[in-house]
Formats: sequence, C-alpha cells, structure tokens
Amino acid sequence: MTPERPIQLIDWAFRLLIVAMTALWLIFPPERIL
Repeated sequence: MTPERPIQLIDWAFRLLIVAMTALWLIFPPERIL
C-alpha cells in the first residue's frame, strides 16, 4: 500500500473520523456526551 498523495490518506482518515463521530452521536445522546 503506497499512497500516491498524502492528501488521500488524510482524506480517508477524515472520513473515518466523521463516520466514528456520527456512530457515537447516534448511539449516545448528545446530552450525555456534552
């Protein structure tokens, strides 16, 4: 696995972060997190 551009790797990491945050937001109510 040799990414041609580091930006692509950052993009995938950002997408995974968004998915993880969305999953946590759906599982736990926002009031409990905040």
